[in-house]
Amino acid sequence: MIKNVWSVAVLGVCACVVGCASSPPAAGPAERAAGAGERLISIDGRTEDWPENASALADEDFVYFRLSTGDDSTTLQASNESLVILLDIDNDASTGERRDDPPDAADMGIDLEIHLSPIGPDGSIGMGTRIVMIDSVGNRLPVSWEDVDFHFSPTAAAQWYEARMSRHIGHLLGLPQPGLAGAGEVRGLYMLIAPPDEVLGWSDPFVIDLPPAAGAAPLSEAEIPPKPDGCIRIMSYNVLRSKPMTETGPFSHVFQVVDPDVILVQEWDEPAETLISWFTALVPSPTGWHARTSEAWGVAIISKHPIRPLGPDRIVVDGQERPVRFVGGIIDTPVGELATGSLHLKCCGSKGSSEDQLRAAEARLINEVIDEALAGGGAPIRVFAGDFNLVGSFPPLDLVRDGLDAGGASLVVAQPAVIGDAAFYTWRGDADDRFSPGRLDYIVYGRARAEVVNVFVLDNARLSDQSLGRMGLYREDTAGSDHLPLVIDIRPSR
Repeated sequence: MIKNVWSVAVLGVCACVVGCASSPPAAGPAERAAGAGERLISIDGRTEDWPENASALADEDFVYFRLSTGDDSTTLQASNESLVILLDIDNDASTGERRDDPPDAADMGIDLEIHLSPIGPDGSIGMGTRIVMIDSVGNRLPVSWEDVDFHFSPTAAAQWYEARMSRHIGHLLGLPQPGLAGAGEVRGLYMLIAPPDEVLGWSDPFVIDLPPAAGAAPLSEAEIPPKPDGCIRIMSYNVLRSKPMTETGPFSHVFQVVDPDVILVQEWDEPAETLISWFTALVPSPTGWHARTSEAWGVAIISKHPIRPLGPDRIVVDGQERPVRFVGGIIDTPVGELATGSLHLKCCGSKGSSEDQLRAAEARLINEVIDEALAGGGAPIRVFAGDFNLVGSFPPLDLVRDGLDAGGASLVVAQPAVIGDAAFYTWRGDADDRFSPGRLDYIVYGRARAEVVNVFVLDNARLSDQSLGRMGLYREDTAGSDHLPLVIDIRPSR
């Protein structure tokens, strides 16, 4: 147990919180991603795949961490207290840094520290993630989340979190070698600090047995699955401030290779006519292209099939001036009518912040608009997706989907993993970004009258050169935006 005030998953208490309201939505058997890699642990923010009592594990490529804050009152990257993971990667007290506080770390040689909501040099709390390497003579050197391939889930406030970092970090030459790439043990400890430098609590130390490491960081041979017969393929993609208009290549490659029937975009602030012209010129389709926008900034529906409105072109939360970023449409597809929409909820903040409260209000209004538009019970296929910006709490996600399936059930949250990996992030900034990758984008769909066949996230950074070459993609294609494309193949129930 964390001494005094905190706890980590070391006493087998995980079962008491699995499925609780603060946990990420569960996935059914048909909702797992196509092409997801097999890993010891899936970084989806849930803990069912963890052995009882385990707080840290390793496989041939990654080290995994499981921890709990004891409640869901805050998010790990926007907290009033800093969570620090202390790691002695060679289990050797003679390397790294020695510290007396907390006392359980006194016999560790700390080589690597991962700070969530880090405390700055001025003693104030910050946001995001900071990683520090301590070399053999005690120099503290900053490294990026990308250097160690670190990310955690969920991004929203929860009772339990899981994280992952690479074992292939030998390029960080200040660390003991071979370190994580060799056999042996890693020692670690979780610590909670209040500004400016008060240790509030810490966990019992943990020891990770390292199996033999793979020879290099993993790159998967997986490929995008072909769209099955009888399905509609829908992509959701935040394209980062209309970047397809100035950097056409990466985006046109992705759209051509994935070949979606319907594309739900965010941050592409162009009129429908311009979107149609862009796709007609750069993503050839025998059916041509259609587009629908609203008065809100950057949201649009682009489709190979005609679109008619679902809901008004402008919706505004009481007390706000700007319209909610949502556009809805009904599309007559070859497999039936599709009710769909692209949404982009308020950015930033943390749980309970003004931004989080506005996200919830926007989600509630979007739900009301869709509910009214579908009151007649039409559209056997219902899919809504976009950038939910879940960096605060989970209720905005639940508010959007509440009661919108046929018969009054809530829409289901799809669970797309990155192709070739068992990770569930949808956003990754630059290496120098203070936030590590996370899941900000979601797809929700109706299961009463339709079924999912495939669902996935595309991140070319996880795929081999051979895989990319077979598909006709370049590694930098999915680096065109800080968000990644999400894809779902769905069809009417048989």
